[in-house]
Amino acid sequence: MNGLSRTLQWLKLPKKHSSCHIIVTPDPRKYPGFKRVRTGQHQFYLKFESVLNMDQYISYNPYFVVASNGGSPTLSRPLKSSNQPKGSEWIGIVDTSQKTPHSKTLREVLVDILDKFPNYELHSEKGVSEAIGDIEASLNPIATFEEAKDHGL
Repeated sequence: MNGLSRTLQWLKLPKKHSSCHIIVTPDPRKYPGFKRVRTGQHQFYLKFESVLNMDQYISYNPYFVVASNGGSPTLSRPLKSSNQPKGSEWIGIVDTSQKTPHSKTLREVLVDILDKFPNYELHSEKGVSEAIGDIEASLNPIATFEEAKDHGL
């Protein structure tokens, strides 16, 4: 199972909250990605949250974008006590400069994912499976993935 698949598995976890948010940084609508020093490739980061603390993202990274499913992101403080996982780990998405069969770049695919995300039925097993399948099918042919633990996210 690659890093993307592990991150997407978070969508299958039961959640106390009715909303789910996908966060991508930097915003693929505005930026080509973070440029990797060693390779020159561009890279984005992606994660999912059920409780979105936008203050946290704004304070250290104003270049992110959020798409919400089942609720709107709000400026909020993190909840103090809960053992419920509120978010997935970050996953690095590295642009391989490949294009999809429809000639879409990684940036365009990420924008499509952000646009489609609010419409998935994430409260059903079928809807979660559809979301995971669509995201994997969109990204796997044109990107590689790495864990983002060493990237300060």
